Amino acid sequence: MTVQPPSANIVRACDALEDLIGAVIAAKGQRARTFGQFEAPVEAEVLLRLVIRHVEAIIALARSDLVLVPSAEVLNRAALETSLRIVWMLHPDDDFAREARWLAHLQEEERLWERMFRVSRETGDAVGDYASWAQRIFSFRAAVGAKLKEHCTVIAHIPSSRDILKEQGDERRYLSYALLSQTVHGGHFAGSAFRRGLGTSKVIHERSFGREWPLQFRIAWWSLNRAAVRYVKVVCLPGVQLGRPEQHHELEDALIAAEADANGVGLE
Repeated sequence: MTVQPPSANIVRACDALEDLIGAVIAAKGQRARTFGQFEAPVEAEVLLRLVIRHVEAIIALARSDLVLVPSAEVLNRAALETSLRIVWMLHPDDDFAREARWLAHLQEEERLWERMFRVSRETGDAVGDYASWAQRIFSFRAAVGAKLKEHCTVIAHIPSSRDILKEQGDERRYLSYALLSQTVHGGHFAGSAFRRGLGTSKVIHERSFGREWPLQFRIAWWSLNRAAVRYVKVVCLPGVQLGRPEQHHELEDALIAAEADANGVGLE
C-alpha cells in the first residue's frame, strides 16, 4: 500500500536524475588507452558503479512511496562515503601516489578478514578461510608496497570522512554526512521521522516527507557527480562531458517545483 505517492515533480526529478546517470555511464566508458595500467583508476571505476546503483535505488524508493525517505538517507550516506573514497583515491595527480592510496583501500579488506577470523574463533564459530584470505591480501599488498616505496610514501590508513572532505576543500559537506549517519546508526535524531517533541508532549506520527526528497536528490547527485568529475579527469579521454547543461537544469527545475509543492503541506 502506498502511503505518500510521489508528486508529478518528484517523478520528473526521478526522470531527470536517471538521464544524468545515463550521461555518467556514457562518459565513464570513454576511457583512455592507459586504463588498466594502474590499480587505483580501475578500483575507482568499480566503486563508481556502486555509487550509481545506490542512486538508482534512491530513485526507485522515490517512485514507490515518499515515506521511504529514511531508507533513501541510508543509501545516500553509502553513496556519499563511497564517492569520498573515489575522490580521495584519485586526488593526487601522481600515479604512484594514487596507488599508495589504493593500497590503503585494499588493506581494509585484509583487516576485515582478520577481524572475521578473530571474532569467529572467540565465539566458537567456524573460522573458515578468513585467515588465508587475509594472508593472501597481506602478501600481495606487501609485495606491491615494497615496489611503491621506490616512488612514494606508502600510507597505512584511510583518513576520516571529515579529513577527506577537508583535503578536498569541502569540509562543510560533513554536516550532511553526520546527519545521514544518524539514520544509518539508529540515533535518536533518526526517530524524528516518526516522533515530535519530548517527554509528556511527545507525539508519535509519520510526517509528510515531500519537502525532504529534494534534499535527498541533491545529495545523491552531488555524490555521483563529484566522483564522476574526478574519474573523468583522471581516466577518460580529453573533452568528455558529464551530460548536457539542460539535463542539469531539468533536475534542479524539477526539485524547485517539488519544494514548491511541499510548501503547502504542514508537518503533522
